[in-house]
Amino acid sequence: MPVWFNVGKDVLQTIAALVAAGAIIFASFTYKTAKNQLGFSVIASCITRFQALLGDFDRLEALDDTQRRRLAKRYIDLCNEELFYYQMTYVPEQIIDEWIDGMLSYLPLQDEQGQLIYATYKLLGVNSDFDLDDYPRIGGSFRVQRRNDLPDDDERLKAYITEIKERVRQSPRSNTHASATKRAVPVKES
Repeated sequence: MPVWFNVGKDVLQTIAALVAAGAIIFASFTYKTAKNQLGFSVIASCITRFQALLGDFDRLEALDDTQRRRLAKRYIDLCNEELFYYQMTYVPEQIIDEWIDGMLSYLPLQDEQGQLIYATYKLLGVNSDFDLDDYPRIGGSFRVQRRNDLPDDDERLKAYITEIKERVRQSPRSNTHASATKRAVPVKES
């Protein structure tokens, strides 16, 4: 083979390698940008949905039992979804810290024996017929070790949020609602 052929071949290989490297860099940048945009969209959507629910929470006493149960279900579904987004890394740590802090005002936080840690929460009496274990991401994550060893409420709250986040990370990624699995069990015909 002539020498010019080998040089041409080397130049083409170099150009192909540079184009491939550029494509990989571009794809990486595009992926990161798309993931950031998705994260922003997820955060904006969840905030908008929570704000819509917040108006209903403000008039909770005026709602009848059916409306209260619907409101509680919508809120629990939103919380379950927010925790899923955190689990899938669509939501940054600072945002989920704020969201969980807010959830602790509405959802029951229990110790590992199932006893309430806080005596009051805003869905008290509304979700008494909801079994949060039907939502394993919430039910399992909002059962924590009591932190009476910490000196003040702020330190305990931070510890609870940290433990909840760790439990969310460890919960199954595919659960949406455990009762859907319960309903999927075939019924034996006699």
